[in-house]
Amino acid sequence: GFGLTVFAVSPMSGGADCVHPLARNFEDFLRLLLACGDTAALEQAHAWDAAQFSAFLRDCPPTPEGRQALAALARAMDLTPMEQPFDYLRAVQGEIDLSRLRFSDAYHEAAGTAPVEPEAWKVYFTGGFFGHGGRERAGT
Repeated sequence: GFGLTVFAVSPMSGGADCVHPLARNFEDFLRLLLACGDTAALEQAHAWDAAQFSAFLRDCPPTPEGRQALAALARAMDLTPMEQPFDYLRAVQGEIDLSRLRFSDAYHEAAGTAPVEPEAWKVYFTGGFFGHGGRERAGT
């Protein structure tokens, strides 16, 4: 139900807070990777403001090997780094309604949570039009 959206999944966060949208599609994800040099900044950006994001990028640059790999990726895919990656991430995160996420039964079993099932309602009438009353059967 989310189309081509690319998500980061951080199981240690638990619950619905373990999933965060990163990009509208895989090409944008690769462009973000080129701009940031690593997926760590992308995964953690949901919890940071712009200054923290910039500080992380400044303090944790890619290794020389990482830079070579990113340059090869950019050439092979004919991609340019994403301009304003933090603004892009915030925009994508604002577009996605995370309450629509549905987790599998296997997830709930592993996490020790149970999905909340809606409670069935029954309506009984205490009196009727013709003197019938009581709880003989539920209304429909």
